[in-house]
Amino acid sequence: MELRQLNALEAARRVYGFLTTTPLPPPLATMDPSFTQLVQTLGTLITSVDTDAATQIPGNTKSQIAARNGAAKTLRSTYLRPLRKVAQIILKSNAGVNLSPGFPSLIHLPETHNDQALVAAANAVVQNITPYKDLFIAKGMPATFLDQFTAAVNTLVQSAESQRSAKTSQVSATADIDRLLKEIRDTIHLLDINVVRECKADKENGPAADAAWVSAKRIRRATTPTPSSTATPKPTTTVSPTPASPATSATAATSSATTPVASQSTAPSSITSTTPGESHA
Repeated sequence: MELRQLNALEAARRVYGFLTTTPLPPPLATMDPSFTQLVQTLGTLITSVDTDAATQIPGNTKSQIAARNGAAKTLRSTYLRPLRKVAQIILKSNAGVNLSPGFPSLIHLPETHNDQALVAAANAVVQNITPYKDLFIAKGMPATFLDQFTAAVNTLVQSAESQRSAKTSQVSATADIDRLLKEIRDTIHLLDINVVRECKADKENGPAADAAWVSAKRIRRATTPTPSSTATPKPTTTVSPTPASPATSATAATSSATTPVASQSTAPSSITSTTPGESHA
């Protein structure tokens, strides 16, 4: 998945996780059913992106390229080159035999590595040497060499088609992910309208819930995709912290003033949150 797509998807995951926590923050605990439907829609869209992301993996295309290159190499080294050498031997040892004037050239090796040119040359070879099949067999070629040669040509054709199909699927998946991410952005905007309204109406709990919401929907710049970047979003459970007593708070304040504490980042290892470069969904 492209990095820009990953960043947007990770923000959507945080939004979905925030809106599916149990219990929800007080301003959002009793939302309208239409709001719940929007949250469900967001989860469905995220899952759809995950499905397309599996098709978008570059390795899918690389394996097809390797198969095509292998088929082309086999066709050249195992069939075309040996057949050309045998044809030259036949020409020298059968001077009195009625052969085509350009017999050795019947085995043509195209200099280009273009698949279509190679397949065309191979098909021409099959057609041209078929009348002389027995001469090739007499020089040690297997009785089924033309069948094997034709099978190798078909393998290259199928490999090239598989590579084109994989590339087309990859491009299509990228475009589909962009479309789904646009739908995700639109859904989050609709959710945002509802969340902001409820948080403003609750003067006591609203500010804290609104701050958590803003943090969840913020798009952060990731450096590399995380292994869990394609995991299906799952609701999380949060436990409300128990208020500390005044005495405990005073002790904690004194301790923090005298003992240095190493700061720990709670953000995923692949997410770098930098305020100046942050953008909102």
